[in-house]
Amino acid sequence: MDQKNNSQSRQTVLLLTILLVISAVLGYGTRTRLPGWFGQGTPPVTMTPKPATPAMDWTKLEDIKSHVINMYNGPIVENTLLEGALKGMVNSLQGGGQYFNAREFAEIQARPSLIRGTGIHLGVEDGRLIVLRVDEDSQAEKAGIYPGDILLKINERVYTGNEIEAARNLMLHNDRRTVSLQLLREDHQYNVLVGLRLLTPQKVRSLVKDGIGILRIPEFNERVEQELDKRFEEMTRAGAQAFVLDLRDLPAGKITEAVRLAGKFIPQGQAIVTIRDTRGSTRQFTSDSGLLAGKPVVVLINSRSEGTAEFVAGALQKQANALLVGEATPGEGRVYSYINLPQGEGIKLVTGYYILPDGQEIQDLGIRPDLNIPGSPLHTNNLIQPMDLQMARALEEAGNRMSTP
Repeated sequence: MDQKNNSQSRQTVLLLTILLVISAVLGYGTRTRLPGWFGQGTPPVTMTPKPATPAMDWTKLEDIKSHVINMYNGPIVENTLLEGALKGMVNSLQGGGQYFNAREFAEIQARPSLIRGTGIHLGVEDGRLIVLRVDEDSQAEKAGIYPGDILLKINERVYTGNEIEAARNLMLHNDRRTVSLQLLREDHQYNVLVGLRLLTPQKVRSLVKDGIGILRIPEFNERVEQELDKRFEEMTRAGAQAFVLDLRDLPAGKITEAVRLAGKFIPQGQAIVTIRDTRGSTRQFTSDSGLLAGKPVVVLINSRSEGTAEFVAGALQKQANALLVGEATPGEGRVYSYINLPQGEGIKLVTGYYILPDGQEIQDLGIRPDLNIPGSPLHTNNLIQPMDLQMARALEEAGNRMSTP
């Protein structure tokens, strides 16, 4: 009996410890693994205390646990009880949150070092997993998977939008060889077995056509900065006088790299995006370049342009007179942070929101194009395709702006 009481006491201490950590995070009492933007760009701001909330009776958790331990007629694994309670609490957050056990969190942290995968980039739409983008020359592309396909099952198990991190872990793994997928495209449901192979690094692509520089970014990551400088220099030398930025099917990425892209076209010192944190405090990012400020620019967006792509498009529309062509974006304006917990666990929380230079929020509102042109998923890996009506219109508008004094 003493051993059982000691075990229960340890579990209680662990539960209360994690609850305190989560409470501190929600109150911004820790800076463990905060977003990359924190501490960059502008001086620290004064933190505004969060409004007081009514005291809650957290002893209910211990009471329920006691009833389960003493009265449930069946096998009990206390670690499973604790994990279920933590997942339920964090996953219930209205703004978005997830709790990960040590194994799950280790897989998330290992992603940057993984070199094998399907080449699928996932997002969430209406609570379901959706294919945002498919890497060029990947196994997913060879299997005929398109951006916009809804992912129903992975290895015969249904995954919802709340399980996106677990789904991503299955798409990227050094040891796993295949993954079975069930997808939905419009009204057609199909199954496919996709291999996990060596991933080809995705590069920024560009070309110049009739004096118009076309640029496509696969994702906002650490490699983008150097590639952007190189591509813009090449396009300028090739005679580009106007630009088309293709931000379609672009998953959320590093804030600082997205800011650098927008800053090429926005005059130095002008605002690009502001992030409002948990306490209502704000941090503003401004242009430090303005290299191409004043040049005509058209931006392509669609319903799979998420987060960082959305604030780039919105900032260019408002600060660089950019014309937006395509479809409305999904309105994913949340900034997520991963926080380390004791014993290897972790949580993913919403810790901020993107605000455009004029004060407009992105969350749930998205960015509306100036010209609404229906798109096709077949534009995926070519800068110019005969059936890509959005790109055709963007080139036409860029040419008109280039010829207008």
